[in-house]
Amino acid sequence: MASSDKALESANQAARDAKQDVQKLRDEIDNLKLITQAIWHLMRQKTDVTDEMLATMIREIDQLDGKIDGRYVRVPEPCPQCARPLTVSTNSCVYCGIKVDRKSPF
Repeated sequence: MASSDKALESANQAARDAKQDVQKLRDEIDNLKLITQAIWHLMRQKTDVTDEMLATMIREIDQLDGKIDGRYVRVPEPCPQCARPLTVSTNSCVYCGIKVDRKSPF
């Protein structure tokens, strides 16, 4: 097999893999939408929370990062010891090393 044929087959395989990955992500998004709808319907049935209250909360959470763009971006918390931003994926400060307990599950 020529080098260009191998490169073409490799590119085709990468494209097939990417297509499968995209489909898996779409399936996960659809499942999350379904779960979100079920939770919302339960909330409305069991509480006094309204659609308007939900919409207001969505806008408030959306603007936490300073932009109203329809996306959730986790804003780093300040380190309790040195006040520098904590990396969102760790449980310690990369600057001063203090261990931190996360306040939010998100």
